[in-house]
Amino acid sequence: MVGSLYAYWWMNHPRFGFFFKRGRSPFHLTRFHMYKRIQDTLSRVEVNGQVLSVSGRGPIVDMLRPRITQVVETRYPEVDIQALPYDDNVFGVVVSDQVLEHVTDPRQAVKESLRVVRPNGLIIHTTCFLNPIHLFPVDMWRFSPEALIQLAAGAELMEAGGWGNRSALLLMFMQVGHGVIPEHYDHPLHRTASYNDERFPIVTWIIARKPTATPTAPLQKTQSLVGESEFFPVGAIRLR
Repeated sequence: MVGSLYAYWWMNHPRFGFFFKRGRSPFHLTRFHMYKRIQDTLSRVEVNGQVLSVSGRGPIVDMLRPRITQVVETRYPEVDIQALPYDDNVFGVVVSDQVLEHVTDPRQAVKESLRVVRPNGLIIHTTCFLNPIHLFPVDMWRFSPEALIQLAAGAELMEAGGWGNRSALLLMFMQVGHGVIPEHYDHPLHRTASYNDERFPIVTWIIARKPTATPTAPLQKTQSLVGESEFFPVGAIRLR
């Protein structure tokens, strides 16, 4: 943890930071592992057609090129993901990157993404769990991986996961977690960004495929996941 703090200071020092300008990932600390996992999953599945991005242009859209034909870039809340102004079965992929925590009805938002994506198309949603309140324009929810699976009930699960660790939480709460990450495996920041402690997920995500017909069996899990099967509002107290 101390090594990560020192490495961050050294990397961004005005006199010494230039040594680290080369070989740096475009992803910052809390997105590094998540985007790598999403990129790996997308490299192994069929993707084509138009993409609807409800979070503007971002790394996930770039991962889909050049297999896609067109990108429709929108932003929430200018375009409401809970009531998308598009016909059914239009897009090959629907992406929302850190949007679900800001909507009033996340279940409806995921339902809408499944409505506008065509059969065999993908929905990709990323969001957060252990994260400070960030208004855009409001901050409503936090999600475990299991909660995202429940939201996407009826879709074919490709991947659902979470990433975080105590060192990353410390860096994030000190507001020093937005520097890009060196690609060198031995760098302390790279190790911090790569290590995952499932007890402390900062970000969570799901990739699911719309079935060609209404499924008759419940959603099947393809990997071990952390968290409880619920989502809850910011500030809510859960009694065990």
